[in-house]
Amino acid sequence: MRQLHTPIEIEWGGNIVDELVWKTMEDVFGQDVINEFKITDYFEMENNIKIRNRGLIRGNALSLPISSAFAKFCTKQTKKTLKQLIEDSPYSSSIVYRRGKLYFDSDIVRGILDLPDFSKMKTVLSIIENGSIKDIYLVGRFWKSNIIVKQFKNIFKDFKIVIPEDPEFAVLKGALMLGHDANLI
Repeated sequence: MRQLHTPIEIEWGGNIVDELVWKTMEDVFGQDVINEFKITDYFEMENNIKIRNRGLIRGNALSLPISSAFAKFCTKQTKKTLKQLIEDSPYSSSIVYRRGKLYFDSDIVRGILDLPDFSKMKTVLSIIENGSIKDIYLVGRFWKSNIIVKQFKNIFKDFKIVIPEDPEFAVLKGALMLGHDANLI
């Protein structure tokens, strides 16, 4: 194997999807509430979002466990319950809060899962159009998501798409290997 072009570092995967879920929550509960919550008790919710995003499938709803701490925090900050905040939001017909979970309907999931930022796609296309690239390696956390991989394979159907066995650790493993042998690729 040899490197034909320097790797393109584009955040298409998990981080973008996580940000879109947080953005939707900002639209529902308010940017100030979410920003303040991120300072105080963020990690459990962030972990739930990351875990749920891996299993997202277009056409399915997303169920996101909501901690009682978040529910109490929202009520304290806004003087409204989660259900009231949802009813007052632009997503009143698309998000439901029931039994400690937020349920995002399939239309919201579809919007979240569409590959975002097509300017980045144009960057990739301009580089690979020269004809010397035949394989595209996908590494990082979100390449375990079937729907994102399917979209990517559909867009780049003329290329061999390679996903390492552990795409999450491929970057780390590559950095370690390159640290031991700078001429690896």
